[in-house]
Amino acid sequence: MKYANMIFISIILFTITLTGCTKTDTTENTDTTENNDIAEKIDESNGPDNQFKTYENEKLGFTLQIPTSWDDNYIIKEEADYIEVCFVGDSEQSKNYYEDLAKPNGLTMFYIGTEDYVKENPFLDSVKEVGKVNDISYYYFTDTDFPLGALTSEYIEDENEKKLAEDDFTIAMEMIEDVESIIKTFKSLE
Repeated sequence: MKYANMIFISIILFTITLTGCTKTDTTENTDTTENNDIAEKIDESNGPDNQFKTYENEKLGFTLQIPTSWDDNYIIKEEADYIEVCFVGDSEQSKNYYEDLAKPNGLTMFYIGTEDYVKENPFLDSVKEVGKVNDISYYYFTDTDFPLGALTSEYIEDENEKKLAEDDFTIAMEMIEDVESIIKTFKSLE
């Protein structure tokens, strides 16, 4: 029954995602920059009692507040004109490994990118302006598909992996509930 509920929730979220779609992305997303060690960019000086850490991106000029409840379950990939925030759990499915780099790629939850990036890539979903840095507008957006749906795949044959993926899906859905609050913490470094 729990598995059926997760599938039902996935279908609803997938349908909601598709409702906002007007086009389909046919471009391949390749990671052309180094995947920096984001841990160095998380400011923990907020104190051990606080419920968040400050993520700082000096190149793009902004900060975000990331809940400490997300610790060990996300990575942030930095590109020249956007960041990609991805879920990484205990299941192999959630890690979505780069085969050539042998490190987790994760499953995309959301992006924040420049206005130019958004204009050049019309195949984005849920686009919403979040703030400005040096007169450059930044936008929140998502993929047109639902990457986290991979965690509910009925094609996972190994029972242990299936259980890990189901547990990861539950965690990821709880994290998704925090995204709007995170976006509201967007702050320019100016």
